[in-house]
Amino acid sequence: MLEFFKLLSLCHTVMVEHKEGELVYQAASPDEGALVTAARNFGFVFLNRTQDTITIQEMDHEATYEMLALLDFNSDRKRMSIILKFPDGRIRLYCKGADTVIYERLSPNSPHQETTQTSLDVFANETLRTLCLCYKDISKTEWNAWEKKHQAASLIGATAIEDKLQDGVPETIANLAKAEIKIWLLTDDMKIHYGEDVNEKLRVRQALRRNVPPSFGHKKKLPEPFFTEPGKNALIITGGWLNEILYEKKKKRRRLRLRRLGRRPLPESPTDGQPINDFEKEMRQ
Repeated sequence: MLEFFKLLSLCHTVMVEHKEGELVYQAASPDEGALVTAARNFGFVFLNRTQDTITIQEMDHEATYEMLALLDFNSDRKRMSIILKFPDGRIRLYCKGADTVIYERLSPNSPHQETTQTSLDVFANETLRTLCLCYKDISKTEWNAWEKKHQAASLIGATAIEDKLQDGVPETIANLAKAEIKIWLLTDDMKIHYGEDVNEKLRVRQALRRNVPPSFGHKKKLPEPFFTEPGKNALIITGGWLNEILYEKKKKRRRLRLRRLGRRPLPESPTDGQPINDFEKEMRQ
C-alpha cells in the first residue's frame, strides 16, 4: 500500500508552487492533480522537482530521487513512465496507464491481479476513469533500455476518477433518446474523419483514376485515400456538410429523371405556349 501512494507522488508531471506556506499543484489535467493530492492526503507529499530530481515527503521524512528518464503519457503508449535512482543507489521504474497495456507487461507471478481486475470491473460499471499502477526494479545497465525491459512489471493496484458530465448533458442525452436519435461516443483511440476532408480525398482519388492509363486483364488498385488503418474509424458530418450531401443527392435524382424522360417519344401535336413533354418541364424548373 505504501508503494501505491509513493508511485502517485513520484510518477507525474505536476508542478508545485509555495504560496503563503501552502503547496499549490499545477497539473496538465485534473486527473493528475487529483492523484497527487490523494497521495498527499495519505502521507506522501510531493514537495519539489527540478530538471533532474524530484523531492517528496514520505510519512515522517524527506527524500530526493534522481530522475533518470521520464516518458510522458500519450494516446499511442496509453501510459507514462519514470525511472528513478533512489538515495541508496537502487534504480526503479514506475509506470501508470490503461489496464490493457499494463496487464500485457506484468510478470506471470505478479500479485493482486485478480483482486485488481475485480475492482476495475466495479469502477467500469460506475463509469469511472481508471489507471493501473506498476513498478519494476532494474539494474544500472538496464535503464537505458527500460522500455524494452519492463515487461515483467509488478502490479501495485489501480485508481478510478469519476468522469463528470457537463451541466445539461444528461438531460440532452435523455431527450435525444426519447426522440429515437442514436448516439455514439467518440474516444481518443478512434481515427476521426470529417466529411469535408473525405470529399477532398475523393476528388483526389477521382483525379488519379482519370490519370491512370487503362490496363488489360486486370484493374489497377489505387491506394485507399482514407480509412487507411484497420480498426475503429469515425466519420463526422456537420450540419452545413449535410446540406451539401442532400443537395448533391437531389441533383443526382434530377439527372436520373431527365435521363429517363429523354428516352420517351415526343407528342405529335404540342400545345402552343406549353411545355411539349415532361422532359421540357423538368428542364424549365
